[in-house]
Amino acid sequence: MLTMAVLNQKGGVGKTSTVLGLASALSQDPGPGGKSPDQVLVVDADPQANATAALLPNGLDPEAFTLNDILEDTEDEGLAGQAIIKADWPGVNLIPAVLDLAARDGEAAALGFEFRLRRALTGLDGYPVVLVDCPPSLGKLVVNALVAADQALIVTTAAAPSLMGVANVMKTISVVRQFYNPGLVVAGIVVNLLPAKQRESEFRLAELLADDEFGSLVWEPYVPARAIVAEAQGQGQPIHDYARGRDITAVYDALAARVLGLKTV
Repeated sequence: MLTMAVLNQKGGVGKTSTVLGLASALSQDPGPGGKSPDQVLVVDADPQANATAALLPNGLDPEAFTLNDILEDTEDEGLAGQAIIKADWPGVNLIPAVLDLAARDGEAAALGFEFRLRRALTGLDGYPVVLVDCPPSLGKLVVNALVAADQALIVTTAAAPSLMGVANVMKTISVVRQFYNPGLVVAGIVVNLLPAKQRESEFRLAELLADDEFGSLVWEPYVPARAIVAEAQGQGQPIHDYARGRDITAVYDALAARVLGLKTV
C-alpha cells in the first residue's frame, strides 16, 4: 500500500483539486496500468473538509466516524477501517473530515500524538494507493500525515508565496524524517494552476526548475489553470466524468501513472 501525503503550507495552491484529480484518474476502469476500481482511499486531513464535500455531495452522516475520531484515540491500532465509507465516486473510498478536526492542530500534543494516523492505518489492506489531503499548514495534522506516509507530494503554483511554501515544507519533511519517519521520501513537486503565457508564472517556473534542490523534483506535465476543475469539484463529480476527453484528464492520467510508478521503485 502506497500512502502519499499531498501538501503545501500555502493555501490556494490546489492540494484538494490535485488529490481529487489523482483519485479520479486512479479509479478509472480501466485506469492507468489497467487496474480495477475500488482501490483508491482518500484521507481528508483538512478541517475545511473540501475533499469530503466533493466526494460526498449529498452530505456526510452526522453520526459518521471521522478522522477527528481516529485522532482522538490514544490506544487502538487499525481504527481506519471503522472510518472508511464509500464515496459517491465509483472506485473511491474516504475517511472524512469535519470542522472539529481543527482543534487537533491547536490542542496540547499528547505523547505519541504524531503516530495516531499511522497506527490507525496499521493492517489496512486492499488499497494500493492512499492519498492524504493535508491542510494548508505545517501543524500537527500535517505531521501526522507525514509520519503515516511513504511519500510526500508537494503541490505549488508558479508564484513566489507558493514557492516559499515549498522550501518550508521541505524543512518540515526533513525534521519528520529525522525524528519520526526515516523512510519518508519526497515523491515530487506538482506545479498546479499554471496560467497560459503569463510572464510572472513563466519566470517563477523557470526559477523553480533551475533550483539545485527542487528542480529535479518537479513532475511533468504541469496542471493548467482550468475553470472546469473547480466546476467538477463544486458539482461533486470526478473530472473524468465531468470532462471526459478534455486535455485536463490526460494531465491527471499522466500524474496518476507517476504515482503508480512509485510502487515499483
